[in-house]
Amino acid sequence: MDDIIAQMPWKCDDNDCHHHWHLRSFWAYDDGTFSQDDFTDGDHENIDGDDVPTCDQINLSWRKYAEWVLENGVDPLKNYHIDTHKAVKAEYTVKLSKTTAGLRVVSWRRGHGKYQSGDPPKTMLDYINAKPFNGGTITDQETIATIIGFLVKNRLRLCFEEKRPVRTKTIRKKLVTAARKHLEAEK
Repeated sequence: MDDIIAQMPWKCDDNDCHHHWHLRSFWAYDDGTFSQDDFTDGDHENIDGDDVPTCDQINLSWRKYAEWVLENGVDPLKNYHIDTHKAVKAEYTVKLSKTTAGLRVVSWRRGHGKYQSGDPPKTMLDYINAKPFNGGTITDQETIATIIGFLVKNRLRLCFEEKRPVRTKTIRKKLVTAARKHLEAEK
């Protein structure tokens, strides 16, 4: 069976490289040969079995990577699973009008804010199964039938969960914490 037997991060010295770190993969093949892929991009180079790193070498490379993440607050290899979005409760009030094409979003507001005309947020359009043309038009007859039952004075109140991006500062803080935990676990 041909398979990856080891992966280890390595820091490049190229000043123009915005990644700084790359993932090197080591492969073993059924015929007893080995290869190395420096960027895990499918470009393999044949190597001797003695060139396959030991567990200590692999662990040391991951430790150096964790130290770098701890110092810089970024994870170019996406090794640490940090949520970059958070779920928030979204409340919208939508004013609708009946048209020959279906129901059309006339205006909308988030929470108790001011009503806005123009393009509603995509998450809201998706939630009510509206197409984004003409400010948002609902053409699906089943969705229209469902919504009409909830209309009060041509207004529809919506409450659903949507994803919002987490602040960069918060992501950095979580990355540093994850890298610190990684380093502490190795002690």
